[in-house]
Amino acid sequence: MGKISVINKNDHVSMVKAKLIMKINRILGERELRQVAAANVLGIGQPKVSAILNGKIDDFSVERLIQFLNELGQDVELRVRTKSRTRRRGVFNVIFA
Repeated sequence: MGKISVINKNDHVSMVKAKLIMKINRILGERELRQVAAANVLGIGQPKVSAILNGKIDDFSVERLIQFLNELGQDVELRVRTKSRTRRRGVFNVIFA
């Protein structure tokens, strides 16, 4: 598994992508899928699986990463709620159950 780096820590989209890719990598590792087998499950070519395993977050949209998680049998839920009164603005979190 490659190192995932986020250049701008304030870039919420990059942080979301990095966390989703980490989850995908964890599932692929747990299932001990080789890149070709993972490509078949995800419906992509082996070079794209390599990009995922190497943490290339710019190669994929958040929506595409969510589709990969769905292909791996994961439900993905997006929930919107009112922010806490103690914070000035809302936040975006990725939480894995």
